[in-house]
Amino acid sequence: DLLRSKDRWMGRVRLIREKITRHGFRNTEAWMTHWDMQIYKALEHQYQLGLESLHEVLPEIRADVVFDAKTGRACLRPPLEQ
Repeated sequence: DLLRSKDRWMGRVRLIREKITRHGFRNTEAWMTHWDMQIYKALEHQYQLGLESLHEVLPEIRADVVFDAKTGRACLRPPLEQ
Protein backbone atom coordinates (compact mmCIF):
# COMPACT_ATOMS: atom_id res chain seq x y z
CA ASP A 1 0.00 0.00 0.00
CA LEU A 2 1.77 3.12 -1.23
CA LEU A 3 -0.37 5.44 0.88
CA ARG A 4 0.72 3.86 4.15
CA SER A 5 4.25 2.68 3.30
CA LYS A 6 5.81 5.11 0.84
CA ASP A 7 9.24 4.83 2.48
CA ARG A 8 9.22 1.05 2.06
CA TRP A 9 8.40 1.38 -1.66
CA MET A 10 11.09 3.97 -2.24
CA GLY A 11 13.63 1.93 -0.28
CA ARG A 12 13.03 -1.14 -2.43
CA VAL A 13 13.33 0.84 -5.66
CA ARG A 14 16.53 2.49 -4.42
CA LEU A 15 17.97 -0.90 -3.38
CA ILE A 16 17.41 -2.43 -6.82
CA ARG A 17 18.93 0.59 -8.57
CA GLU A 18 21.97 0.47 -6.26
CA LYS A 19 22.51 -3.24 -6.96
CA ILE A 20 22.57 -2.65 -10.69
CA THR A 21 24.95 0.29 -10.32
CA ARG A 22 27.20 -1.41 -7.77
CA HIS A 23 27.76 -4.56 -9.82
CA GLY A 24 28.99 -2.48 -12.73
CA PHE A 25 26.75 -3.98 -15.39
CA ARG A 26 27.21 -2.37 -18.79
CA ASN A 27 24.61 -1.31 -21.34
CA THR A 28 21.82 -1.16 -18.77
CA GLU A 29 19.99 1.76 -20.37
CA ALA A 30 17.32 -0.46 -21.99
CA TRP A 31 16.83 -2.41 -18.78
CA MET A 32 16.60 0.79 -16.72
CA THR A 33 14.02 2.20 -19.14
CA HIS A 34 12.03 -1.02 -18.82
CA TRP A 35 12.38 -0.88 -15.02
CA ASP A 36 11.18 2.74 -14.96
CA MET A 37 8.09 1.78 -16.99
CA GLN A 38 7.31 -1.09 -14.61
CA ILE A 39 7.68 1.21 -11.60
CA TYR A 40 5.41 3.73 -13.32
CA LYS A 41 2.73 1.06 -13.85
CA ALA A 42 2.94 -0.10 -10.24
CA LEU A 43 2.80 3.45 -8.88
CA GLU A 44 -0.11 4.34 -11.13
CA HIS A 45 -2.02 1.29 -9.89
CA GLN A 46 -1.23 2.12 -6.26
CA TYR A 47 -2.29 5.74 -6.88
CA GLN A 48 -5.65 4.57 -8.22
CA LEU A 49 -6.15 2.23 -5.26
CA GLY A 50 -5.22 5.06 -2.92
CA LEU A 51 -7.79 7.39 -4.46
CA GLU A 52 -10.47 4.72 -4.23
CA SER A 53 -9.74 4.09 -0.54
CA LEU A 54 -9.07 7.70 0.47
CA HIS A 55 -12.53 8.05 1.99
CA GLU A 56 -11.64 5.25 4.43
CA VAL A 57 -8.59 7.14 5.72
CA LEU A 58 -9.86 10.73 5.90
CA PRO A 59 -12.16 11.83 8.69
CA GLU A 60 -15.70 12.89 7.81
CA ILE A 61 -16.01 16.54 6.85
CA ARG A 62 -19.31 18.19 7.65
CA ALA A 63 -20.49 21.49 6.24
CA ASP A 64 -23.83 23.24 6.03
CA VAL A 65 -24.93 25.58 3.28
CA VAL A 66 -26.53 28.64 4.89
CA PHE A 67 -27.92 31.92 3.61
CA ASP A 68 -25.93 34.95 4.74
CA ALA A 69 -28.41 37.81 5.21
CA LYS A 70 -25.67 40.46 5.14
CA THR A 71 -24.29 39.52 1.74
CA GLY A 72 -27.36 37.85 0.32
CA ARG A 73 -25.32 34.82 -0.70
CA ALA A 74 -25.18 31.18 0.19
CA CYS A 75 -22.06 30.18 2.11
CA LEU A 76 -20.59 27.22 3.90
CA ARG A 77 -20.52 26.90 7.64
CA PRO A 78 -17.86 26.28 8.84
CA PRO A 79 -16.01 28.27 6.15
CA LEU A 80 -13.60 26.45 3.83
CA GLU A 81 -10.68 28.20 5.56
CA GLN A 82 -11.32 26.19 8.70
